[in-house]
Amino acid sequence: MANRLFDRLPTLPALAQPDVMIAMPMHPNRVKERGFNHALELAKQAHHHWQVTLEMEGCTRIVDTPAQAGMDMKTRTRSLRSAFATNAQWHGKHVMVVDDVMTTGASMHAVAKVLKRAGATRVTALVLARTLKS
Repeated sequence: MANRLFDRLPTLPALAQPDVMIAMPMHPNRVKERGFNHALELAKQAHHHWQVTLEMEGCTRIVDTPAQAGMDMKTRTRSLRSAFATNAQWHGKHVMVVDDVMTTGASMHAVAKVLKRAGATRVTALVLARTLKS
């Protein structure tokens, strides 16, 4: 899947070049359940392809939220309040957050808020797939 992404986006335009990238954080219980963090695997491929620094512990999911599937935007947003945290200093950084699928954007928005509160000047989403409303 990552190779298909990089076929379509072989290089990043200079303006889109992030200082650092992180994978969409998963709660440790969910990683244990699945056996891996799918977003981290995609981020590792992006790091390898573009040579952008991959921060493995830059942001964490501190609340084990229920699965988002089937929730509407309002419910997703409510369940993600205070779900993410960072101890890193992101002052002046452009951070790229890598995930496999974005449905409503609630998780991405919640992570971006945490990163911006920690000083990130720009947060960019890189997702393999985006679901449509219809």
